[in-house]
Amino acid sequence: MEFFLKALISGIVIASVSMVAQRSATMAAFLLGIPFTAFLAMIFMWYSGIDADTFAKFSFETTYFVLTSLVFFVIFGLLVTKIGFWCSVIAGLSVTIILYNIVLRII
Repeated sequence: MEFFLKALISGIVIASVSMVAQRSATMAAFLLGIPFTAFLAMIFMWYSGIDADTFAKFSFETTYFVLTSLVFFVIFGLLVTKIGFWCSVIAGLSVTIILYNIVLRII
């Protein structure tokens, strides 16, 4: 039951951002800029009894992956008007996956 509650809350956040984007791309970007997913995960982890050391590791490692994922948005934003949505997604994801693999080898 706990899993379904977590999925419902997460789904509501994603659906809300999607609906806000129809009215204001800037507001949707702002909402996505706030690390809702990580914040929700931390709340769920807290209620599951995760220890402080795990929280510290999660926090620092999340920072590495958030910084890496920002590259996707730069690439996508630069390419979407030139080569279309799906090609831009593929290009951004390809570079991001490569960077994720590099980060995983480092940490």
